[in-house]
Amino acid sequence: MDIVQFIRDGLNVFQQIEPGVTATMKVGAALGTVGTTTVKVFEVGKSIVTYWFTKHEAQPATKRIGTSAKHLKKRDVAIVVDISRRMMHNVADFLAKNKIDADVLLVTNDREYKSGIVPLRETMAEWEKMVVEFTRTMEKVKHEAGGARIHIFLSTPVSLAFGMGAMWGTVDEAYVYHWDLKKYVLTLKISRRLKMPGRK
Repeated sequence: MDIVQFIRDGLNVFQQIEPGVTATMKVGAALGTVGTTTVKVFEVGKSIVTYWFTKHEAQPATKRIGTSAKHLKKRDVAIVVDISRRMMHNVADFLAKNKIDADVLLVTNDREYKSGIVPLRETMAEWEKMVVEFTRTMEKVKHEAGGARIHIFLSTPVSLAFGMGAMWGTVDEAYVYHWDLKKYVLTLKISRRLKMPGRK
């Protein structure tokens, strides 16, 4: 599968959504399909929403996200936390270049996910709420994805990234990427080894 076209098609779904439609969306709902990509709602909070880019199924799935069926089926899951700048095209390029065929989850504070950035309010309560909702989403990802490799791409204010990382912890493994000189670079492998060096 061409991951660049897959993500581009998913982004085009957002361009076709009528204004206000995302205000009433439910977990498991499909927002639409372009090409071979369907965008579904993976998790909804008051501050952030997570969209799942999935391959279009010829027949509608009989089970919704959140039931006992596992929906994240690939060996890799790319989690794109897009708060400060639009980055999906850059992530798509990285995944393609590194031949990573991943389920893609877009975590954003912009329900409509149009071209502009939704500024964050400067209240501690808002930022804490985002961290709590991110944690709930990641627990669901861990349950759904099982032993998949997790790839995390962040475009967030540093303090928000720190809070999200603190909630992730070092129990679960993940690869974390940094945007540097117009490309992504693998900078960290989160694991227990970081917390307890020398232990295997």
